[in-house]
Amino acid sequence: MLLNMRGGAPMTPKIARKVISEFQEQESVENKLTPREQEILLEIEKGLSYKEVASKLNISPNTVHTHIKKIYEKVQAGNRDEALRKARRLGWL
Repeated sequence: MLLNMRGGAPMTPKIARKVISEFQEQESVENKLTPREQEILLEIEKGLSYKEVASKLNISPNTVHTHIKKIYEKVQAGNRDEALRKARRLGWL
């Protein structure tokens, strides 16, 4: 049983896990990919370059790059394959 160092009410491991789970669920909802980010990531998955994605979606390559950076941050990925794998695992694609 976890005890508060200041003598507060104890928290059982079961309750602690529930609290942590709630925070994780809230965080994943808040960080979910936008429809545009999903669209861009799906085009990247097809093997298109940033320039090709930009042309297809009628946006600038710089905008694609900005979306990709945000996607990497949200899924905590360092590269394309990792971003795709994590987004799929999270159910965001």
